[in-house]
Amino acid sequence: KAYDNLPEATKQQLEGLMGVHSYDTERAPVRAVARTAEEIAETPDVVHPLVRTHDETGNKALYFNSNRTDRVVGLERRESNQLLDTIHERMIEPQYRYDHDWRVGDIVVWDNRCLIHSVNVDYPVGEPRIHLRTLIKGTRPE
Repeated sequence: KAYDNLPEATKQQLEGLMGVHSYDTERAPVRAVARTAEEIAETPDVVHPLVRTHDETGNKALYFNSNRTDRVVGLERRESNQLLDTIHERMIEPQYRYDHDWRVGDIVVWDNRCLIHSVNVDYPVGEPRIHLRTLIKGTRPE
């Protein structure tokens, strides 16, 4: 919905633009723990479109992560940051968010092709949590 409700001029501006996704983006908040050289080598930067077409529904969605999308390919850093800030502000508007009220036994499944997930630091520091990640074969964003 965040993409659908963008002004047409913004949709046209985003069409065909590619974003560089990086674990070490300067746009992310300060990292609490430094990554090792091995961890850095295992997670090279990748390039994906800023607008992704869902391969099953045909719907378009913003493909952006405030903590990982570093820059827009072909734009100067200032212009890139302005555009990414615009996308970020759109995506965090209340009507485009879902905040889960976790309870013991909850399982949440989402489709990364059409939304972005982010942690809320709304739990006690040091509280044990279990995260299981399941990947289902699909297509690479193009």
